[in-house]
Formats: sequence, structure tokens, C-alpha cells
Amino acid sequence: MDNYLQVLKESLLKKEGLLGDILKLSGEQEKLIGDKFDAEAFDKLVDEKDKLIDEVLKLDEGFESVYSKVAEELRDSKDEHADDILRMKELISSITEKTVSIQAVEGRNKQKLNDFFQKERKKISESKRSSAVAFNYYKSMGYGNTASNSILDQKK
Repeated sequence: MDNYLQVLKESLLKKEGLLGDILKLSGEQEKLIGDKFDAEAFDKLVDEKDKLIDEVLKLDEGFESVYSKVAEELRDSKDEHADDILRMKELISSITEKTVSIQAVEGRNKQKLNDFFQKERKKISESKRSSAVAFNYYKSMGYGNTASNSILDQKK
């Protein structure tokens, strides 16, 4: 039983560390989003976070597997393992706090990215509009219609 409890605590500790790393990477992403958006650096951080998230999911699966083996015995002997249970509760509380912090940063990042992309779409739209206006101007001034001008010259 003690070995299983040790495995559970180690799993929670590792998960807590990974969530701390994810929170740090999310903070770095938040700094990248802005007027000078670096898509390559942002994508690199996303890839790093994906790897960490995969590790967290594997830890969760392992934790659930081990916990299911000892859950009943652990409930029956709460007093005997009170210190271990208390430590795991503390770790779970810390994990929950980090998860909430990650969700908050990710929410801000999502909003910042939406705002950034909206501005970029607006710039592209204005650029297309300016190009169309310039094209129509040149066309109306006869610069774009060289074929018809040469035909007129030949008829004289």
C-alpha cells in the first residue's frame, strides 16, 4: 500500500511541475501576442505545450489506474495513511490552482489573438480596397488600356 501511495504522490508532484511549465509557456505566449507578433515563436511554444499536455494526460491515466487499485483499501484505513492523504490533498489543491491560472491566461491569449487577427484582417481589407481604387484610377486615366490607344493611333 505504501508503494502505491508513493506512486500517487510522485504522479501528483510531476503533474504539478508540468502544469507550472505549461503556465510559464502560456505566459510567454501572452507576451508574444501584440503588434510585433512572431508566429514561429508562438507555434514553437504551442508545440512545447502540446508535449507537456500529453505528459499530463499520461500521468492522469496512470494516476487513475493506480488509484482504482487502492481506493477501497485507502478509504478503509484513512487514519493509518492520514499524512499521505493530507499531502495528496495539498498537491491536488495546488494542481487545481495552477489549472485555473492556466485557463485564465489561455482565455486572455485567445482574446488577444482574436483582436490581433481582426486587426490584421482589417489591414488586408483596407489594402485590397486601396489597390482596387488605384487600379480603377489608372484604368480610367487610360494607363491600363494601352491596346485601345494603339488601335486608335493606327486608324489615323
